[in-house]
Amino acid sequence: MEQLTLGEWVRSQLKRAPSFALASAITGILLFICATIEYAPASEPPPTLPPVRAEIDQEVRQQLDEIDRNVDPEAPELEPTDEMVEESVESMVDTETDVIDDDFHVEADFVEDDSMVTQPTDPLPAEFSEQLATISIDAGSGGFRGELSQIRSPAGRRRMARQAGMQEGTDDAILAGLRWLKRVQDRETGGWDARKWGGNRTRTTAGISGLALLAFLGYGCTDVPEGELAEFAPTVVKAIEHLIDIQEQSPDSNRTGWFGERLYSQGIATMALAEASEMVQNPYLRQRAREAAQLGLDYILELQPEHGAFSYTGPGTDVSVTGFQLQALKAALTAGLDVPSEALARTERFFSISMHSSGSTPYRIDPERTVQRRGRKRDNMTAVSLTTRLWLGQSRRSEAAQLQAEFLTRDNRHLNVARAGRNVYQIYYLSLAMYNMGGQYWHDWNEAFNEPLREAQVKTGPHAGSWDPEKHTRGTQGGRVYTTTMALMSLQVYFRYLPTYQALDAF
Repeated sequence: MEQLTLGEWVRSQLKRAPSFALASAITGILLFICATIEYAPASEPPPTLPPVRAEIDQEVRQQLDEIDRNVDPEAPELEPTDEMVEESVESMVDTETDVIDDDFHVEADFVEDDSMVTQPTDPLPAEFSEQLATISIDAGSGGFRGELSQIRSPAGRRRMARQAGMQEGTDDAILAGLRWLKRVQDRETGGWDARKWGGNRTRTTAGISGLALLAFLGYGCTDVPEGELAEFAPTVVKAIEHLIDIQEQSPDSNRTGWFGERLYSQGIATMALAEASEMVQNPYLRQRAREAAQLGLDYILELQPEHGAFSYTGPGTDVSVTGFQLQALKAALTAGLDVPSEALARTERFFSISMHSSGSTPYRIDPERTVQRRGRKRDNMTAVSLTTRLWLGQSRRSEAAQLQAEFLTRDNRHLNVARAGRNVYQIYYLSLAMYNMGGQYWHDWNEAFNEPLREAQVKTGPHAGSWDPEKHTRGTQGGRVYTTTMALMSLQVYFRYLPTYQALDAF
């Protein structure tokens, strides 16, 4: 008998089989396939993002990828100033007369020197710096560009920290500081009391609590109860609710929006709530923070005079107080609140006329004078002025910015402050100023300030993670919460905001 192959045998059997048998076989096969599909485990659909959010995420990823390709990877009543004096709204101080004691540091006689040095080398290529300048929510938003929740996300922090040269151990120091703040938060109110932790000022709850909230927000801590920062979510929620609760919100009050303290605290609390309104995820809490931030801002704007500057209680000539109000204005601008352009323009004019021909800025100026008389040089106030004007859109390559930066860095005075690690107010503003100037300015500062500041952090005992107010300039006025929050925000400079690096259009 002839041997059949398997295929031939199958075909012969199919020819002999009745048609109903073939139909039954095919039906059985189909039913088996359907049953397999029916009971196979369903795979989870990929997470989707709203179109706007997805577009932002894609844009940020492209920016960070571009940085990776082009940058060398190695490469409070809070009064944190050096002049703690009472000032009436009407009082004017002759900037030519030294009437305020300054125990920050002993300085040599004021010497004018308008010499300039060569331009610093940019850590980012010029063409990409120009691209960064256009990633803005509005004209003049330098220093706050980009969505805060993206910049401060875990991935965003790591990328930006690497590009800016953040030293190893910085994350550990920041987390230790945040955990100390979490432990000492008032469980009933959700705030922080400066007097309870070594402060000698009586009305500082809003200002100190605002700084603490800013320290958490600056590291990307929000109300989200999951992820690597979930431990801080309850602390953030309680801090936001505390600031909202202490604010005067009655529409019948002549102080609607007021946080009950002086303008240092007003600017800080408003800034904190504006940032919170951009970062928290709960819609109800987000809206409450947004409304409170707008009320706080409106209160500030009602007090701003034509010359743009503030004092502790209202219109004035105080550079330091004005600097914190500008930070509130900028945070509000980022949050999409109603910020009149003329308010920013008035502030810019004040800081513009406050600069002496040497590049320095005194503690107070006469806003009626377009050219200021020689005043006692103030490195800390010059850092406030430079930071503020860069945020307002001034180019870091402008003559004024170069002049102020050279004044701050002359004879390496700024590096002496960094290495001492004691003046947390000045370190905070110098960190912002040098970061936004970029190039060699930032490189030298970054090499000098980070390690000494971390070394000054308490390592053991009940205050582990904090900075001792007794060892820091003016620390006993704001207390341990003040010194800790200012140190933390300085260490967060790498990712709190994108650097400005480019002038923006005028308002």
